[in-house]
Amino acid sequence: MELYGSSHSIFNSTLENNVLSCTIQNTMKTPIKISVQLTEDDYITYIDYFFKVSQEGRRRTRRLYMLGFGAFLIYAGLMRNHELYGMQNMQTYVAHIALALILFAGFFWAVINLVRPSLARLSLKTGAAKALLLPVTYTFDDEAIELQNNEGKGRIVLNAIRGYEDHNDYIYIHLGGMSAFVLPKAQLDDEAMRSIFDCLAKTRK
Repeated sequence: MELYGSSHSIFNSTLENNVLSCTIQNTMKTPIKISVQLTEDDYITYIDYFFKVSQEGRRRTRRLYMLGFGAFLIYAGLMRNHELYGMQNMQTYVAHIALALILFAGFFWAVINLVRPSLARLSLKTGAAKALLLPVTYTFDDEAIELQNNEGKGRIVLNAIRGYEDHNDYIYIHLGGMSAFVLPKAQLDDEAMRSIFDCLAKTRK
């Protein structure tokens, strides 16, 4: 399993100790060290955030809807000469195409809002993504974020981080694509969050 850089590289945090010290002036005292463990609900919340809020996720969602609309246009074209529902009976054709549009839109809405979360939950139980529920330890310093779990360790330099966002109950640290570190604010005290944000501020260009 990759600890970062893949579409499943998403981790969640619980605070191990609050001795966090990392300043924006690069005067490091003690690295930030947090023991973390992702829950199923946290993972699904991130998936929902990614596709509905993040720019990359919304682009993917729009492409899916465009694919659905393209399929609808092909269907509408094929039905033009249909013996029963073709354009020789315009009223019937329009009614049939309108119904088809509703069905196509409903299908793709269900894929995005119902099927995708269900597949994500299934992957946590049976697929490679279930490894994301393992406890993980993050260490933040002035140059990088290191992480380690029972399956290995990884390191990503701060300059390679694509950005971060303080959104509702979470801090999302974006690594590119769907990959992110997910920190629930409910599990961090104010001092911890200030220290993490000081470190992450170095990633702002």
